Parts: sequence; C-alpha cells; structure tokens
Amino acid sequence: MLRTKESYDEDVSVNNPEATGVHFDSAFNKIPSFHVISNLVVDPFHDFAEGIAHYVCIHVLKHCIPRYFSLDDLNRRILMFDYGTRELSNRIPQVSSNFSTKDKL
Repeated sequence: MLRTKESYDEDVSVNNPEATGVHFDSAFNKIPSFHVISNLVVDPFHDFAEGIAHYVCIHVLKHCIPRYFSLDDLNRRILMFDYGTRELSNRIPQVSSNFSTKDKL
C-alpha cells in the first residue's frame, strides 16, 4: 500500500519506527510546497542496489560459475574480504549452493 501524506503524518504521531518505518518527521517537510510523500525523486541506491542488482547477480553468477571461478572460491573470497573496522557490520553472507534456483540473492 502506498503511503499518503495523511498516513505519513499518522505514522509520525504514532512514534513507533519498528511498526511504521517512520522514525521522525522529515526536515524537508518544512520547505514550502514540498512534502516527502508527494515530491518523489529517483533513488539509485534503492532502485539498483536493493532492487534489480539481486536479480542481475544471479544471472552473472550462473554465467561465471564454474566457467571462471568456483562457488567455493567465491565464498572463500567473501570470507577473507577485509571490511576494515568501520564496515564489519556490513559483511555480506556467503552464496548458498542453491542460489541459481532462487529469485534473488
């Protein structure tokens, strides 16, 4: 269900981000004739990284495994990747052996 200005304002007043997904009223809403619900822009991160990238990666992996590297090699590299101290919480999971039967990674 798409969010409306009224439902957004209601979610702000509920003050329960876990249930509504809204943490607080956006500062952008103070701009005259602007509201985050009605003035939408393209967000490449959500469109690509959290959207189509999952589907494209499956096709790329199907093409590359085992032609260029094995699934074990890929998972070993994922495990050994140095995320540094600031990105440890952003580790990606290993690719399961049945990845090719799934809709997305």
